[in-house]
Amino acid sequence: FNFCFKILKDIVAIAFLKNFKILKNPKFNPEHFKKLIISRSIINDFDRKGNYKDRYFLINSNSEKDTLFILINSGEKLPKKINKNVIIVYQKRRSFELLFLLKYLLSKIISCNFSIYQFFYKTSSSIIIGEVIIKFLKKEINFDRIKSILVPYEGQPYEHLIFEEARKNNKKLLVGGYDHSAPHSVPTHLMYKSYSPDILFVNGTSQVSFSKKFLGWPRRKIRLAPSLRYPEKLKLDLQNKVFLPYNIPNDTVVVDEFKKIILDEPNLNLKSLKIKNHPMMINSKKHLILKSKLEKIIKENKNKNKNKKRNNIAIFIGATTGVIVALEKKINVIHICFDSIFDSYSQTLWPN
Repeated sequence: FNFCFKILKDIVAIAFLKNFKILKNPKFNPEHFKKLIISRSIINDFDRKGNYKDRYFLINSNSEKDTLFILINSGEKLPKKINKNVIIVYQKRRSFELLFLLKYLLSKIISCNFSIYQFFYKTSSSIIIGEVIIKFLKKEINFDRIKSILVPYEGQPYEHLIFEEARKNNKKLLVGGYDHSAPHSVPTHLMYKSYSPDILFVNGTSQVSFSKKFLGWPRRKIRLAPSLRYPEKLKLDLQNKVFLPYNIPNDTVVVDEFKKIILDEPNLNLKSLKIKNHPMMINSKKHLILKSKLEKIIKENKNKNKNKKRNNIAIFIGATTGVIVALEKKINVIHICFDSIFDSYSQTLWPN
């Protein structure tokens, strides 16, 4: 019942995904491009001239003239200017559209030849953005001119949908996926499939071994690449911080475990301990409420302990790669898990 409820909830969520729009420069010319980069953006990724700096690849749209950047916008704000080689996919307004949901589901049922299996296989809120991008590509892009597609790869359904459609139009197309983050504890989303990228770029030898042994990747399709987001010299402000996750399935677990940490770690410097929200969830009510609860706990306890305080500690919540990044930076880590089997790191899977 719980599984069926989650599937139903995901399908109903499609009703909120109607009003997607495409923002492009008036001088946009699709004939100029040989490469596609499909990534994400927020307003802070753009300068005043409309240049986009990709946080995953650390490249600027102004220096990659033959590359078309197709960006999925996060947040409500859009830049006033964008380069001629930048396309932004954004949602104009978010509201529940029952008629849109019914029409969409009916079209899916018909396109699946009334097959229940095919309907559930091809129907999800996770692929809507992919369908929007595919519609744009079919209308604007000559795939015979495109040599490659590169994405900060997360194994998302919409990514696979785009890869599948692009390959239909150009058999010689090279699809690359860059695993931009430190390794997740159990990264089943990166399992090798027929529609996976032709090349997967990873940041460490541990990921190469893991991808071959547990995720089924052929060795010839894995490339070792430097970490662009987390180079060795990069200084990160991780000390004495509590990092909220993207998804919060159970805030009670977080509050209860955080209270235990406050009691069990008497050397925590509570006076300078800060709660950091997830950058993609700045306006999420659920995240803001949890942030407020944790700040209240800190406030109530910050004057109780008089021992020598430690600042070199970071607290992470849920399934997050931040744990590994912090350990690489020689920071002591406390990890609050919603599910200790899937969130925490196993010595068996990750011996290094």
